[in-house]
Amino acid sequence: MKEGEPLEHRPEYDIKQIGRNLKRFRKAKNLSIDEIKEYLRLGSVQAVYKYERGENYPPADAMFALMELYEISLGDLLYSCEEAQETSLYVKLPDLISIDMAIARHCIRVKKYRGLYLRHTDSLAG
Repeated sequence: MKEGEPLEHRPEYDIKQIGRNLKRFRKAKNLSIDEIKEYLRLGSVQAVYKYERGENYPPADAMFALMELYEISLGDLLYSCEEAQETSLYVKLPDLISIDMAIARHCIRVKKYRGLYLRHTDSLAG
């Protein structure tokens, strides 16, 4: 954004999707609601249930703590699996292209050496 330009509206996030993600990542770590309540130092499990049902956003400090506990990125938390995967692939694209090019170079070398081998065996047979 350039100086003097008006701010754009902030993006809208799907609170229900965030709740589903929180629940999915908690279950993936085999953690109970009560363990999360204790980890976040909450008074009752109701707050955790409300986060996971998408009724309330966790406070920022709780969200960061859960991201660290679940070993996830902000994108993993905010978006559906498909959206997070697309973002992840976009970030990894330069590495994927580099690997693809290395494989292509390797295939060219294999083809070249195969041709040399076939010519060599033909000359020995002939």
